[in-house]
Amino acid sequence: VAIVLVWPRAPSWEVRRLSADVSPTNSSNRHADFGSALAAALAVPSTSQVEVWNWNFLPMSTGRGSFLVKYVGDTLAVGVLEPARFGARGVAEVIAHGNVTISPGLIEGLVDALHPTYEPHVSVTGSVPIRANILWGLDADVDFQCSVHINVMLLLKNPSSAVLAHDCTYSYYS
Repeated sequence: VAIVLVWPRAPSWEVRRLSADVSPTNSSNRHADFGSALAAALAVPSTSQVEVWNWNFLPMSTGRGSFLVKYVGDTLAVGVLEPARFGARGVAEVIAHGNVTISPGLIEGLVDALHPTYEPHVSVTGSVPIRANILWGLDADVDFQCSVHINVMLLLKNPSSAVLAHDCTYSYYS
């Protein structure tokens, strides 16, 4: 019975809110015209609220984690995951802060592929320390690798709805 209770179960998640600071006051986005914007990389700070379900029979907590988002080999974003606490078989909100870097090469690739129905896959990898909150505590690190299917048009119109699907694998180690 004890083995069943502590056997790790993969979490599930869904993006609830995605926002990015593309305002003119974001100093890294100030350019005289669109042409000069295409010639330089744009740096856009972003914040995501992700609802994560803990399917384990033990309460969990996470430390600060990190993640990397890639599209066709180009780094699209790097960021951190804020610590969170999860009840046993419960749900919690995880906040992710990232810096999205849109390079000239990435812009060209997206413009070439831009079509109203274009839905690319991006790769999201990262690591987060976890702790099972029981008397003696079980510490581990979790590496994750996800293929995330996004809708580019929704990313521009309603970013919180842009994630259409995702498939993740998790590796646990201590």
